[in-house]
Amino acid sequence: MVFSKKNKLILTLIVISISNILFFQNCSKTQFNKVEQPSEFGSVAPAGVDDGSGPQCSFADQILNDQEIVTAYQASTVPFGSSCISESRVCGKGTLSGSYEAKSCQVLPPETADLCSHVSQVIGDMRTDIKTAIGSEDYSILEFGTFADNYWVGNPETFDRKLEFFVENPELVSEFNLVQAVYDDWIAIAVNGRSVYYGPYTGTMTKLVVDLNTKLVQYADGLSSRAELSTNWNKTLDINIKPYLISGKNTITVRTVVAGAGESFMKFKYKTACQ
Repeated sequence: MVFSKKNKLILTLIVISISNILFFQNCSKTQFNKVEQPSEFGSVAPAGVDDGSGPQCSFADQILNDQEIVTAYQASTVPFGSSCISESRVCGKGTLSGSYEAKSCQVLPPETADLCSHVSQVIGDMRTDIKTAIGSEDYSILEFGTFADNYWVGNPETFDRKLEFFVENPELVSEFNLVQAVYDDWIAIAVNGRSVYYGPYTGTMTKLVVDLNTKLVQYADGLSSRAELSTNWNKTLDINIKPYLISGKNTITVRTVVAGAGESFMKFKYKTACQ
């Protein structure tokens, strides 16, 4: 077959067109084959892949990211008159610092408190401190007083204070003893109106009587002494006050007679069936 110049030109154009079609087809295949290329702005990790922020931690019903902080509490409830104790727990490399487990804390109202919850209400300017028993063989400790030397000044003068607490069932109180009294110069302690201790001399009156003119203290019928004794008394005691406890609100009253400067402090130890 003999091709004319015109036929040769047409054949050449056909060959070129076929080559271009094959080239663009290859380009199209390459374009749609996804290849991850690094970006100058960094790459975004697909969902579900660790983005480098670190392992997470769990606390209560929430998930914490690495370095996230949560406030935790030592207990979910505390007795009336007490404070919630908290700590900050930090998530670090999948481990949560600290040890407190409660995510919230509530101070119980007075009406729900009993001796199992310890002291529910204090009236007066006397401070209280409670150390709860850890084991069943230990005693709980209740301290009540000025917690300071020469807290009051008198010439002479009486200072009346009282402590109120609730006992749901006195039968569940196995022991309740007054074990220490610290005072200057005189003291009289009563539980629910029953006298339990006089100091420093044994008395028979519910309250010490002070005569401001003579500056004498009457502590029993026909018995008086000068108010200023110039002594800071620290008495170790073991007086059982359990028989005087009642169901509901109990009251401990204390009268301190001060000549010059003085103070008063007392310690109780007790056990309950709740320990």
